[in-house]
Amino acid sequence: MKERAYQSVMLRAIIDFLREAGKETVLRVHPTPSAKEFHDTFLFIYNIVFEDDHAAGAKKMDEEVIELLRVARYPWIDSLAKLSFTIITPHIWPHLLSTLHWMVQLYDVRNFWSWPRESLTSSSMIGASLRRAEIRISSMKTTWMKVNLSISLSYFVYSYATWEMFG
Repeated sequence: MKERAYQSVMLRAIIDFLREAGKETVLRVHPTPSAKEFHDTFLFIYNIVFEDDHAAGAKKMDEEVIELLRVARYPWIDSLAKLSFTIITPHIWPHLLSTLHWMVQLYDVRNFWSWPRESLTSSSMIGASLRRAEIRISSMKTTWMKVNLSISLSYFVYSYATWEMFG
C-alpha cells in the first residue's frame, strides 16, 4: 500500500471510476487532496457502491467516514479508526486511497458477478471496468505487481461474498 507504483494503480482505477460515473471534478492528489475533496469523493463513491443517498452530516468528517465503513464492513476498519484525518497528510493518504480503491473494486466485483458476461457492452460501466482491469494487469512490467493485483482481486471477491452472506 505504501509503494508508489501500487498507489498509482489504485489512483488510476479511482479516477477512471469517477469519470465513468460522471463526476465532474476528480481528486487533486499532489501532494494530497484536501479533506473536503476526499470527503466529497468518498461520499460519491460510497453512494454508488452501496446504492445509498447519504449526504454529509453534522458529524466530523473522519467520524462519519469510519461509521459508514463500519456499516460497509471494511476489512481494515480497526487500523483506519486509529487515524485522525481531518487534515490529510502524506502518511495518512495511502490508507484513505486504499479505502476508496476497496470500494471501487467492490463495485467492480459486484457488477462482474451480477451481470451475464455476454451482456457486457462497450458502453456499460462494468464492461469498461473489466477492460480497464485487464489492461492494467497485462501492462504491468513486474510479475510481483501482477500477482499482488490478482491476490487483491481474489480477496475482494472473498470480501464481497462475505458481505453478501452476512450483510
